[in-house]
Amino acid sequence: MTLPDILYKYTSPKSALAVLESSRLRWAAPHTFNDIGEYQRMPCFEPSIADSYEAYVDRILDVAYGIKASEEVSLSEGAKALLHVCRMRAAQGTKRSWSKALVLQDRAADPDGVLAKGLRAFFQSPAGKTHLVLCLTGDPSNEVMWGTYAGEHAGCVLGFRHLPERGTPLLGAKPVVYTNHPYVSGSGLDFLLFGQSPAHLTAAREAVWYTKTPRWSYEEEWRVVTARELPADTEFQHFLFYPEELESITFCARAASDFVEQVRAIQREKYPHSRLFHMTADAGCWARTVVS
Repeated sequence: MTLPDILYKYTSPKSALAVLESSRLRWAAPHTFNDIGEYQRMPCFEPSIADSYEAYVDRILDVAYGIKASEEVSLSEGAKALLHVCRMRAAQGTKRSWSKALVLQDRAADPDGVLAKGLRAFFQSPAGKTHLVLCLTGDPSNEVMWGTYAGEHAGCVLGFRHLPERGTPLLGAKPVVYTNHPYVSGSGLDFLLFGQSPAHLTAAREAVWYTKTPRWSYEEEWRVVTARELPADTEFQHFLFYPEELESITFCARAASDFVEQVRAIQREKYPHSRLFHMTADAGCWARTVVS
């Protein structure tokens, strides 16, 4: 998906004034989001660890019994330990089939569930809460979000452009994927053989950060994530943006005249290059028009 030229932030009147006066946007911790399912949906392996276990045992036994060349250097610590045990059994004359039966009878119950539980616990721990998220959208005319995030149609939408020459953070925005299916972050067989690779960890993080259920798809959300050392229980921090980043301000249909005048005064002083729009509703149809 192509990064939109403009990304929008829906704000209540109070929040809009705070943002415009300070030139700072609030980046929030995920546990403060209104979707209580955030960071609960973990990625999975395909095929799963459970379904891959027999193939994993066969690969280890093939090496232990000299059928295939050793991959020991790249194996995970768990795979190396199993290979050592299987080699000992092979040296003792244990048949391959019997050795396989012994390994399979010791397999863990629900390994995929255990891994998902561990990942979920990590993302809920202090170590997993070292990042903040800025949530935006590519749609400035979404009437549902006007009602939900913009003070019941009384606030405004702030549009932000990218400044490539300054490397502005919104250049790193990524789209949220809306799906009922767990994100596949790798193969269960590869995980058993080689452990968690950096690529798998990156995929797991991105699956958690950028995946939501389809009921949220109306938001057409884009997210920017920043990782940094945070004090315990941090809920948000405010980060500066360049005045030139503010491309537009769009008032909603119920924006009070005094609020509009306050915003326009700030806009004239700090953001004279930005454009002003107003949302109007006529016979159930919405229109975004330029404010003269």
